[in-house]
Amino acid sequence: MENWEETFTSELQRIFDSEKNTQSYDEEVARLRKAIIEKVIPRLVRPLETGPHKILPRLVHGDLWDGNCGVDENTGKPVVFD
Repeated sequence: MENWEETFTSELQRIFDSEKNTQSYDEEVARLRKAIIEKVIPRLVRPLETGPHKILPRLVHGDLWDGNCGVDENTGKPVVFD
């Protein structure tokens, strides 16, 4: 992915596709999907990538809990694992 807009769109597409594959077709969801992908994401995310206060990429752990984080015994620094 080249940018946040593409990444976020791709992730939402995946979620919508999963929903469509596990549930029956829903006309309203299809309409909302189109609006979200074509209008909402570009209007919300694009300015964050092009404006003067541009967001910077960060590595994010999507499932952080006390079972997959700890402290390195040698350095005393926090570690995250999965």
